[in-house]
Amino acid sequence: MNAVKLEIDVIRPATPSVADQQRRKLLYFFAANVISVVVGGGIFWLFMVLPEGTGFDHGMSTLWRFLRRHETVAVLAASLPFFASLLVGQFEMRKARARRARTESAEKRVRLEQERITQEAERRLRISGSLT
Repeated sequence: MNAVKLEIDVIRPATPSVADQQRRKLLYFFAANVISVVVGGGIFWLFMVLPEGTGFDHGMSTLWRFLRRHETVAVLAASLPFFASLLVGQFEMRKARARRARTESAEKRVRLEQERITQEAERRLRISGSLT
């Protein structure tokens, strides 16, 4: 009886490279900026096009009065992008520290392994020298 050997290739999804990750980050950055410019431009355009006294104008003046009365909310709204950038910076700093710790531990591991090999070689030389 002849046995048939069957090999199946497993297709795994490709792991994105560093360049792909950076390209994706840049794409998201530009997309977020385009969206913010469109929203800001849209609000500016609405201020220019809509006549004074419309519902949009009343809504914006209501928002302005609220922010004028609640200065704490206005300060928080103005400072949130700054705090968000600080949080992102802190995250990137932690990531860089972890990467540095990993590389230092890998270098230390290699150095200790080389020292161990050197010590074993010296020990063998001493043992072989004492035997003769």
